[in-house]
Amino acid sequence: MLKPGEIVVTDDAIFHQGGRIQELIEAVGCHLKYLLSYSPDQNTKLSDVGHG
Repeated sequence: MLKPGEIVVTDDAIFHQGGRIQELIEAVGCHLKYLLSYSPDQNTKLSDVGHG
């Protein structure tokens, strides 16, 4: 159960964006935040694998 002021963090899958999900979360006084999109160019640990 969400409590007012809590932050819900989710990925940026299309079904998580805006719409009803955001309405429900904000209706109970919470905030919705999205993780950054995955990019191997921005993740040095994964992009360095096999580059040696």
